[in-house]
Amino acid sequence: SEKTLTWALSQPNTGLPTKLDTVLELGIGMAGLAGLWLAQSGRVQQRVILTDGHETCVQNNRIQVRLQQAWQKVRQQQQQQHAGTAPSNNAFPVAECQTLPWTLDTADMDPTLWECANLTLISDCTHFEHYHGHLLWTLLSCTGTQGQVWMCQPNRGSSLSRFLNLIAAVNQQSSDSPLMQIEEPRFDKLEELHQRFVKGGDDDDDENAQYYRPNVHAPRILILTKLRALRIPQDRDAIVQHLKERE
Repeated sequence: SEKTLTWALSQPNTGLPTKLDTVLELGIGMAGLAGLWLAQSGRVQQRVILTDGHETCVQNNRIQVRLQQAWQKVRQQQQQQHAGTAPSNNAFPVAECQTLPWTLDTADMDPTLWECANLTLISDCTHFEHYHGHLLWTLLSCTGTQGQVWMCQPNRGSSLSRFLNLIAAVNQQSSDSPLMQIEEPRFDKLEELHQRFVKGGDDDDDENAQYYRPNVHAPRILILTKLRALRIPQDRDAIVQHLKERE
């Protein structure tokens, strides 16, 4: 899912702002690919923050960041040698890595991350249904007003629809001023691959098509826009109430 999310972010005409102040990725796992790609894309002006609740993942991504820095330095030197130019002072923001457990308790949040991002990223995490409330509150807390959350998720049973239902419940309790807008842009390439794999593939490169299970593997790209600032405790209480009712 994270490779697909990175690919989607690179596509033109998606509504992603050309320039971003701060990007935060939740649940990076061992790769943090989407956040790392944005860090070197030239779009981010200030910070790229890679987060996970597991310290091992955070440590591994710190190594990834150092490798990326070394690669950027070599690439810049090669470009300068080829062009015969002096060393450039231009530098991409260095991705930061830190532990960030998902939480429903505002007091547990790092205050420096409160509504800090105008783009939040997450991939393949909604199947942790027990943590839906913690995930939603964390991404809402980290994303600024009018900021976007880009998600890449397969359906994975009913887990994704249940997460979207949770968002709908929060919107409903404040129908005069909904909290989030949900869009699902169409990507023709993803649909083309889906149809090909459903048919079993049509060339040697599709040898894995026999293992393709759309509910588990077909990615959906969702763009959530945070329409207003959080109302505490009303929005959090709406999350808790919906989770109680669905049990």
